Order: sequence, then C-alpha cells, then structure tokens
Amino acid sequence: MALHPFPTCPTSSKSMSLLRFPPLFANRLLARSRPEYEDYLTWSGFSNASTPDPLAILGVTQGQRKTDALEAFPFRERDLDNRYTCVFFVHGLRHRSQADLRQVSALPEGVELELRPEPLNPRDRNAIAAYAKGDSCDFQLGFIPRFLARDVASFPSAAIKLTVRRASHNAPLQQRVLCVLRAPWPVGFEP
Repeated sequence: MALHPFPTCPTSSKSMSLLRFPPLFANRLLARSRPEYEDYLTWSGFSNASTPDPLAILGVTQGQRKTDALEAFPFRERDLDNRYTCVFFVHGLRHRSQADLRQVSALPEGVELELRPEPLNPRDRNAIAAYAKGDSCDFQLGFIPRFLARDVASFPSAAIKLTVRRASHNAPLQQRVLCVLRAPWPVGFEP
C-alpha cells in the first residue's frame, strides 16, 4: 500500500506546530458531550480524572472511521528502559465466533497473549495473530494492527511480551481488547 502525504503537508520528515487541533483529526474523537465518553476513555486505557491529550487518544484508537481509509498511528520511539512499547486494540474481533467473544470478555487484565505470524493469510502476508493460550483455552482473538506487524516481525519472538491491559465486555468490538506490546529496542532499529 502506498502512503501519500496530505497536499498541505508534503513531507513527513519535518515536525509541525499547530495553534489548534485540525478538524480532520478532531472529528475522529468521540465528543465529550456523548453519554459514553467516560466509558470510551476507560476502554482506551485513560483515566476519567483528567482529560488526556487528543493525540494520545488517536494513538490508541487510530481514529478510524467508516467513511474513509485514514488512520492515525502513534509515533514509536524507545522508552526510558530502552524498550519498544505500543498500546493498541486487537483488530478483527468481528470475525470471531460468539463463543470466542464470550471468552474475550472474560480475559483478565495482565494475561499474556501469544503472537503467531500468518504468512499464508490471504488478506495480509505480514499478518500476526494474537492468541489467548492457557490451561483451559487456546483461541485466536484477532490480529495486531498492520502498522505494527513489520516492526514486530523484526524482533526476536522470545523477547516480545503482549499482554491484555483491559477487556471491556460492554465496548464496541473494535475497542473490546486493549493490549500493550513490549520488546527490547534492537540496536540500529528504526520503526
């Protein structure tokens, strides 16, 4: 897939400062006046006590809309512990069975998930599936977001840790399972 810059932002190699949040992105956030706004923040891993930065919200929710293909991705940089960390929602839950969705809603916070590459996936040969694996279960939740797949494929698989930060049974499917992925930042790695 080719990436095309916005006409008013012909390069992605420079930082920009804005006086106000552009409507194109503001419209991808749930309005504070909506009755489910506090739940939306909770599903996304934010505290209701303080208003999070709109860019932080977009980094987790990806600002997806059904009316276009624009997505927002968080800028990935090494953290203070020299690790790669990304918070995201599991993709593809809409393709899971009702039985799987019941198990998804019961996932405890902090449970570790297993990543399994799917090179024969007909929609994306870089797809990486997330599985819940334990004594009583082994089922596919969905997939990590496409923007993470190439990064994750370049990490030693034994060093990657994917855990459930929150499973919200009352959230829309695209916000049902919030995960955090952590891996050591490889020498010379560029996301």
